[in-house]
Amino acid sequence: MSTTGSWTCAVCLQEISKVEDGWVECLGTLDRDAEEPHYRYRGLQLVHHQPASPRREYGSCQYSQNRTGEVLCDWPLNKFVGEDGLMFIFGMLATGHWEKQEVLELAKRLHIPGYEQARAYFGEAISQEIIEADDAVPQYFPQEDIRTVLAYAKENPH
Repeated sequence: MSTTGSWTCAVCLQEISKVEDGWVECLGTLDRDAEEPHYRYRGLQLVHHQPASPRREYGSCQYSQNRTGEVLCDWPLNKFVGEDGLMFIFGMLATGHWEKQEVLELAKRLHIPGYEQARAYFGEAISQEIIEADDAVPQYFPQEDIRTVLAYAKENPH
């Protein structure tokens, strides 16, 4: 099972350094207006699994179970990494029930080397003309740009 290293928790913004410490979750709402009723999913996020959460004293980094009208959907991070994980992500996209941009962002974070570590710096690197934005495919950076941004980030940490 290959991974891209560590990730940033969407809630506490701290590092998730091991696959076992990560959790992927979202919220589902029943779409009764559809020809065939199904759930629509939103709020896809990568967070610390409760036992690894630095926020255990506040509950955890995970969504609260007390949401009304929404179903909490969650999986261990290991379901999303490696070749089978990428296939699962493709399946999410294929159903059309997920927020496409959220799923694509998760795929980039988990499967594109260096993307997770560079993503906080892309806007700054573009404004500083370190890399150029590609208007044809914005927010989809080639490895050369990711490596350039990582070098920039190393010299200019936030």
